[in-house]
Amino acid sequence: MHRWRRRSRRTQPTRSGELREQDEGACSDVRRLGSNQQVEPRYRSRLGRAPTLGSVHEEIRQLAARYAFYTDAKDIDALVELYVPDVRISSTLAGRETLHRLMTEALRGVGITFLNIGTHMIEPDPHDVDCATGVVYCKAEIQDGGPDSDRWIHQAIQYHDVYERRDGRWYFGANRKHFLVYGAEIGENPLTLGNADWPTKQTGRGTHPQALATWQAFFRSAQL
Repeated sequence: MHRWRRRSRRTQPTRSGELREQDEGACSDVRRLGSNQQVEPRYRSRLGRAPTLGSVHEEIRQLAARYAFYTDAKDIDALVELYVPDVRISSTLAGRETLHRLMTEALRGVGITFLNIGTHMIEPDPHDVDCATGVVYCKAEIQDGGPDSDRWIHQAIQYHDVYERRDGRWYFGANRKHFLVYGAEIGENPLTLGNADWPTKQTGRGTHPQALATWQAFFRSAQL
């Protein structure tokens, strides 16, 4: 059984009172993103393997992609499994069970979402191949207000991440930091369109993600 080192971090509230610095886990984001430090071959993982940099990047990219898909599908069980079991959420909150509750509450406030992952900058820790940090760009389309809302917006988002590998698998090592670039309503609201009946028509409302079983179960449980 591995012993994971912990690094104490100061926590500073934002103007809204949200805790910014949340990570006190094995991996830390204290390194400056964008540095030109390289992973040295002598730093081997705790499992005794030295994975290629390409495979590390691809596994971490898949982590971000799964986060986007599970969010759209409202699959909260799968979402929390992307985090280390003892994920640090704030100075007083930790663990997947708490994260599950907070994510459920947050996603009740939106209906259809479409998170499109773009730029993903990943910085491996030069001293520990089981740790990395990264920044993910995301363009999101959102039914703001829940599944019965008629408000449709789009956002540009940056996620600032800490990644940690345990037992050969990459996880989010801390709660993701969500920064808004902008949010705005769009010209034509897709929620007001008729059904596309695709591929009969190329425009109109489609069927996903609301046809997914997890999406339906998520909002059905809110009515119980």
